Amino acid sequence: MDTYTAFSLLKERLNGIASVFQYTGQYLADKTKTRYKVPALYIEFVPNPAVVNFGKIRCLTYQVNLHYIAQAPFNVADNQVQQTAMRAHAGKMLDLYNLVEGMEIGDVQGRLLIGQCLILNRAPVTYQDTLAVGVLTLQANLYDYSAAYQSIAPKP
Repeated sequence: MDTYTAFSLLKERLNGIASVFQYTGQYLADKTKTRYKVPALYIEFVPNPAVVNFGKIRCLTYQVNLHYIAQAPFNVADNQVQQTAMRAHAGKMLDLYNLVEGMEIGDVQGRLLIGQCLILNRAPVTYQDTLAVGVLTLQANLYDYSAAYQSIAPKP
């Protein structure tokens, strides 16, 4: 399975948290501030070289970083507006954590496409300009059945 297919499956599941986009470093300081609307959830796939074959089914392990970005107008928590924004951000991070912990995604034929998601880390919230950024890191197995289909494809 390619990461775009996995991204599409995750996007469908996570769209209730915020608008979902593929991560390309959009909010990093050296970027030209190409941000989408906030709040937003960015999905980043970091490949792990481990590939396991089960016959013609490949299992690829990925680290998946979920970047949740929300408005937080001040870098300090000494006012009511910022405290409210921080509580809202923490609530969404908890919702995200509860949604993805142990999540599996299959297809209509009952095949597993994304294996059990295991939470590896929840980084402390950081602030960039007027944004609060939280990153949830998980490990997920992506299953690729394309070789299995090639072996049963009819010959011309």
